Order: sequence, then structure tokens, then C-alpha cells
Amino acid sequence: AMVEKRGVDFTLTETFTKELRKAGAGDALIAAVKKASDDRLKALRAAPPIGSAAAVNAVAAKEAEKEVPMPPPPDAKGQTELIEKARQQAMDYTRGLPSFLCSQVTKRYFSRKGDKDNMSQMDNILANLSYDGENHRERYKIVTVNNQITNKTMEDLGGAVSMGEFGSMLLSVFEPERLARFQWERQGALRGRATEVYGYNVQKENSQWRVEWEKRLTAFPAYRGLVWVDRETGHVLRLTMNTVDMDKDFPIKSVESQLDYNWAEISGIRFLLPETSTNLMSDGSTLSKNVIEFRLYRKFEAESKITFEGADDE
Repeated sequence: AMVEKRGVDFTLTETFTKELRKAGAGDALIAAVKKASDDRLKALRAAPPIGSAAAVNAVAAKEAEKEVPMPPPPDAKGQTELIEKARQQAMDYTRGLPSFLCSQVTKRYFSRKGDKDNMSQMDNILANLSYDGENHRERYKIVTVNNQITNKTMEDLGGAVSMGEFGSMLLSVFEPERLARFQWERQGALRGRATEVYGYNVQKENSQWRVEWEKRLTAFPAYRGLVWVDRETGHVLRLTMNTVDMDKDFPIKSVESQLDYNWAEISGIRFLLPETSTNLMSDGSTLSKNVIEFRLYRKFEAESKITFEGADDE
């Protein structure tokens, strides 16, 4: 019981296990120590590197959440009004975005055993992303793969790729044609803001979530997820989408996506823009994961010049 409560600060090796048995430890105690050791390893793998920007931001976000005063939960009328406010914000979202540039850093991982806690890094992709605010289109120009300059396109790379974070995910949930059903779930603090968390689901016949396999097969699955809505402004700060009941004969069995928005300045004006995105895709055995960061937002102008952060920067 003490081990389960306090955990351990070491990795249980075979040699250490033998030493514990010599000292009189029984099977129950060794099993508890092994579980605590495994839990520690999982937490270490999930945590960002000590001293990295991601680690600093994680600590700051955790501290900020402790200080967020939560208002009383909304009643049924308030729940409906807030999600409808979020819908209007989402429908107006792309219309309000200017033309801009940013760098997109994608780190791709895979596991042939489908173990999300033990994945190997496949590559680092650094791309120039330009957004056309007039026509609401994204364009991607890959700059480097594993720090090597390349002329390949996203499609040329193979494996799992992700595009369309600027507006299309929001529309996939909030467009009236999707007929999404929303249900208030709970309250939560996110990056210093009080939020209301809603669950939703979209039926297959109303889906516009395009899942493609090797440019040969396409599916539009049903999906469900959660949205974190800023209680004060109605902005969506986080959105998740998970496929439901993929076709049995389709090679991809499941897809899970999470997109986080945060405020960024473009020419001195604050816009709510994608900050990070995580995508998990499984074929039933192999698991692929893309972790995406959006950096260096700036206004697109004819004379714009881009300088990129390295894809290995933390």
C-alpha cells in the first residue's frame, strides 16, 4: 500500500528484483514495485525534456490552472447559449483570419506493436505554411526533413500526414450540415481560462472528415470528441476528434486528433491560432503519431522573408 501511494524513484531491473527477493520481498510487494516502476517510466516518456520550452510552458499552464476562479456551472439554458456562441465564432473564424505565414514543425513517431507509450521517432519535418486569407487556403512548402534540405511535398513523404488545421476541423464540428449533437460534460481550466467542456458526435452520413490511405482509398467516418469553450468569450480553445466504427475493410482502423488554439500576434493584432496538434492513427497493429507545433506567425506580404527555427529546437 505504501509503494502504491508513494511510488518509486528508480527502474526495477532483474538484478534489483533478485536483491529484493533475497531481502525477503514476496510476490505481492515485487508486483507493486514493478507497477510503480512502470508507471514512472511512462510518466518520464510522456514528459517534455527538462528545461525545454515545452516543459516550461507545461509548468506555467499547470500553475495558472490552479489560480483560475471557476464560475458556477451554467444551467441548461446557459449551456445551449454558450455552445451556440461557440458555433458562431467557429463559422466566422476563417473569414476573420488575415493572410499570414508561419513555420510548422512536425515530429512523426511510430510503433509496430501499437504501443503509444513506446514509440520511435521517424523524422522531423520543417515546413513553410502560408495561409491565403482571401481564399481561405493553406499551402505547405517543406524546407527540411531531419535537417536536410528537400524539394519533396507533404504527399511525397509517405506515412501519416496532417493538414487543414486552420478552420476545417472547427467546421467539421460546428457546420450546421454536420448535425453534431452536443452535450455539456464538465468545467475545466485551460491555459489560465475557465472553460466549459462539451462532448459531441457526428454521424457517418453527415461526415466531412476525410481519411485517406496511400492516395488510393478514402473514408468519411463517423466521429466524436470534446470541445473546450472559453466561458467568457465563446472561443474554442481545444478540440478533439476520434473516429467511430471505421469500415471493416478500410486499412486504417482508428484516428484520434487534438488541436489546441492560443493567442498570437500578427502585425500587432491578436488572433486565436493553432498552437499544437497531435494525431494518432492505427491500422490495428502499427501506430503512427504526429506532433505538430506552429511557430513564428507573421503577416504575409510580397516582400516577406522567412527565417525558420530548427526542427530539433525544443
